Amino acid sequence: MMIVEGLAQFYTESICNKYANRQPDILNAFRKLLEKQSEPYTHFKEWKKEHVSEAVRFSMITARSNNIKNYEIFLQVMKDIEQQLPSRNAQLKLEDL
Repeated sequence: MMIVEGLAQFYTESICNKYANRQPDILNAFRKLLEKQSEPYTHFKEWKKEHVSEAVRFSMITARSNNIKNYEIFLQVMKDIEQQLPSRNAQLKLEDL
């Protein structure tokens, strides 16, 4: 249950951020509604990591491909995927060369 709700909220927030310049109240409305939501709808905030977009996308694909429905397993998959992604600092250093 928390996987689907978390993904929905994560991507809703991403869309709100994308359109915040055109629709300034959209992000505020999302945040106000989020304050009233239960844990399955708010726990995605704990996902904020260095490569959150990439890690969430690959975790979602892995969960779907492997029929993962247990939230703890999903979080472990996300953690494993995140560790496999290169750090942004390493990317910046490579670009500077």
